[in-house]
Amino acid sequence: MHVVGTEELKIAGTPVYIDVEGVPDRDFYYLIGLRIGADPAAIQHSLWADAPEDEEEIWHRLIDLVSVVHDPIIIHYVGFETAFLKRMRERYGGPYEESVTGQALTNSINVLSFIFARIYSLRIRMG
Repeated sequence: MHVVGTEELKIAGTPVYIDVEGVPDRDFYYLIGLRIGADPAAIQHSLWADAPEDEEEIWHRLIDLVSVVHDPIIIHYVGFETAFLKRMRERYGGPYEESVTGQALTNSINVLSFIFARIYSLRIRMG
């Protein structure tokens, strides 16, 4: 394993980790997993939509939860969550762009984009 550079991911605020599950061919998101804060005081939430008509409710519950977090920084892994955040704002609206919650949703951090070009696995063939 080889790591290029020494850049460090600095999170200035309260981390809000999200993981979203959906059914892409139905354009339906059924689960938003949240972990707010850091151990040992982290709080976890699972927001479930049993049917497509419940999707808007879990979106607004996400906004409500993020809106009470002091200086939230949304962190996720891969672009699926980025697409989710954009699509839900278009579909159901969201907080004002200028609000703290609006900025957190707009400026989420995709951890994969941070590490993608920096970590390599090397194979050495002997003989």
